[in-house]
Amino acid sequence: MQMDEQTARHYYITSGLHYHIAARYSAFAGLVQVCGILFHHTIEMYLKGCLRQRLNEGKLRELGHNLSECWKSFKKEMPDARLNAFDETIAALDPHEDLRYPEWIAPAGAMTLIINFSKPRNLPNAKFNRGRQFDLIVDDVDALAKVILEKSKFSSAVLTAAFNPTAREFLERDNKSTIW
Repeated sequence: MQMDEQTARHYYITSGLHYHIAARYSAFAGLVQVCGILFHHTIEMYLKGCLRQRLNEGKLRELGHNLSECWKSFKKEMPDARLNAFDETIAALDPHEDLRYPEWIAPAGAMTLIINFSKPRNLPNAKFNRGRQFDLIVDDVDALAKVILEKSKFSSAVLTAAFNPTAREFLERDNKSTIW
């Protein structure tokens, strides 16, 4: 039995929201090794939830976990001048999927993971000589999520109505993107 379009879209968006809460919790908890992976899945699910309006399941599967390709498709299918401002956020977030398999990216264990809530003022584009570097700015991902969710046409109040206080806390805590 095949899932209808609206149910599929809802599943993608709510899965993204669950990833979003887990990612924000991991950022607060300092769990940097999984934080970027969870944020990657957050944005992937949000994008696919919106794209499901225009692309069938097969096309979404072809996109795989490639956030850059999902983003290109999203911008093509749902053009909006605001989206260009998030190209750098997507570029920074996309490589975090590789962290699922760290032996592929850092055979000698040489990698640097940097998670900040806001862009640091004193180290705007700091690079460290410790192998491959993964950076993430939570505020930027939250702002991107807000724009995508607005385009999804799902009510954030309805999506979050059943959340317990802890889930709401980590979704809303220090979140400058006031969609919730």
